[in-house]
Amino acid sequence: MRKRCILHYLDEPIVPLNRCAVGDVRHIVRNIVNLTRFILQVDKTAASPLTLAQIRSLRATVLALRAALLQGGCSLGLARAIGRSKWRREKLLILCYHGISLADEHLWSDLYLSPQHFDQRLSALRKIGATVLPLQQALELLRAKALPPQAVAITFDDGAYDFSALAHPLLEAHEVPSTLYLTTYYVEKQLPVFNPLASYLMWKGGGRTIELPMGLGRQLLPESARDERHVALHSELRRVTQALNADEKHSVARVLADRVGVDFDAICAQRLFSLMRPAEIQALNSERVSIQLHTHRHRVPQEQAAFLRELSDNREVIARILGDSSLREHFCYPSGEFRAEFLPWLETAQVKYATTCAPGIANATDHPLVLPRFIDTAGVSQATFEAWVTGLGSIVALNRQPRLQRMHV
Repeated sequence: MRKRCILHYLDEPIVPLNRCAVGDVRHIVRNIVNLTRFILQVDKTAASPLTLAQIRSLRATVLALRAALLQGGCSLGLARAIGRSKWRREKLLILCYHGISLADEHLWSDLYLSPQHFDQRLSALRKIGATVLPLQQALELLRAKALPPQAVAITFDDGAYDFSALAHPLLEAHEVPSTLYLTTYYVEKQLPVFNPLASYLMWKGGGRTIELPMGLGRQLLPESARDERHVALHSELRRVTQALNADEKHSVARVLADRVGVDFDAICAQRLFSLMRPAEIQALNSERVSIQLHTHRHRVPQEQAAFLRELSDNREVIARILGDSSLREHFCYPSGEFRAEFLPWLETAQVKYATTCAPGIANATDHPLVLPRFIDTAGVSQATFEAWVTGLGSIVALNRQPRLQRMHV
């Protein structure tokens, strides 16, 4: 019966947003959500009553409606109304950032924003009326259901040099707190991180045919880092260099740079893909920047002892750098890699909160060790960003994932 109701709705005329009453808009939003869930259900059901072409058509319809709703909802006041609602007051948006571009990294990967783009985001938070809180305080208020309007927490992953050089000054200018999940191996070993560097170099050589290092043969390098062949070649290069130590990987990167015609020493001098030095970490404003756990080697071992060693090594280095032995209770899964068996391990390590890369807006019933975040990238439009801050983006999100609830409330 439910499927018939949803399919029947598709035959109803769609009322333009600027002619909708508030109740009508809520009805449209509710039906988009129901239709989204239905599509996700039938897409996975072998006995689906719809053909593949019909499912694709429905998906296209939902995406078009979502785009119209995000754009129209922001301009017509729906997003603002949701942002002021009791529903939004019981939610926390945790924003996730990875890097601010020192050169042209934002052209290589959407995970990097230009400094101007990040500044626009921070300005938008103030314009929308969002309340940016330290993550610890925000999570305590979330559980107590006492959040201020449009509560937001900002997180940065990894601790790259661009955080201290570009992100931190902008955060300070806007007087905004943040949490920095710091991985520490390359803080002590001051070399560019090999995996992103290798991908970047291959992108810089896009359109060239070169002899890839490590016996991978002559290859035509794609011009886009999102090209499937680029991803496959980079994955293979990572595989064959996995057993090498950091200095050996650095030598491979130098060979790759030479073959694609890039000045490797200039990249190192710019400190692209390098992490902050201890002195740079110490210089961060500790009143606004909370340094938290991200493993020592940016890896998630599948064996408990190795997993716990990553956390203890990470804690030890951070404590030594900051001269502060207080227990750090926040953690971010490297690359968003999460498994259910990690939960008791984190509890053993006295970690109270952990964030993932699963898209969503956090609520009081979410498990504190599996908190969703919204990954803000260069590919996210301003309308979409503002919709997520108000809560509208979460309502109409297509790729919803099952949420692990608290084991005890």
